[in-house]
Amino acid sequence: MGGWAFIAAVAALQAGNMRLAEALGALFVIIVMGTAADRLPALHRLPFIGARKLQFAFTPELGGADHVALGRKDLGGYRGVALMTVGIKTPGRMTIDVVVTVIASPELRIERCTSDGVRREVGTWNPPVGELANPQTGKPASCWTSPTKLYAGDWTNLYIKLRPTAPGEYFLRVKTSGSERIYREQVQTTTIRAHDTMGDHVSVLIAEAEELRGELNGGAFVDNSRLMHLMLRAREAAPSLLFDSTDDVVQTSAPFEERRHQLDILRRYTAALYQAQRPAIVATR
Repeated sequence: MGGWAFIAAVAALQAGNMRLAEALGALFVIIVMGTAADRLPALHRLPFIGARKLQFAFTPELGGADHVALGRKDLGGYRGVALMTVGIKTPGRMTIDVVVTVIASPELRIERCTSDGVRREVGTWNPPVGELANPQTGKPASCWTSPTKLYAGDWTNLYIKLRPTAPGEYFLRVKTSGSERIYREQVQTTTIRAHDTMGDHVSVLIAEAEELRGELNGGAFVDNSRLMHLMLRAREAAPSLLFDSTDDVVQTSAPFEERRHQLDILRRYTAALYQAQRPAIVATR
């Protein structure tokens, strides 16, 4: 649209009509500022018409705790799963399409999931990158990207499952790029701290429940006593949650039917435990 205004302004100037040339030239400038200011150096900083500055927010891990609690495994190593919500908000009235990139420290395993911790097969896992690599070992960091739609004036939430492999300090970096409405790539980094813990923490119980589900899905038969023990500890660790009191494990003469019942119980208990980890966004950075 701005092209015809520029051509008309040049034609008016050549014809000696200065007033018309000035008017068309002003119209051309207005059109450019209204349509391209968010992509041009200097102009992208202008209020209202410049590039949108996204807001980022990271929920505190584990229902408000400032760290991820890890429990020790019987055969060595640690277990613990935390659900983090990454919120991205675009101001104004325009919905924009961006590419979101998530990079995590090498020893911090990440997985896209739903708000109930169910794995989501979205986006693309890229080759490991040097950004956020381990400074001691040089091990590169995992990197995931996905096209994402950011709706106007509202939070878009990404749910990420965190699995630290050992106590320590890790980093999670989120980038947004690829939109004509964003002048340059925007980056936010948050720190994830993992601590060794004693007792039945929600993150440890989630990890145990997912391990049991993995065994059942792999074809193994799990003794009901293990499941009942986990259920009891879950009720004690998250007393505010409403667990179904009819979830008694019933042994049947049909092993495969029993396995389906066990998987259903684990699915509901795991979702309830993830609910305990999922606080609202509390801070914008």
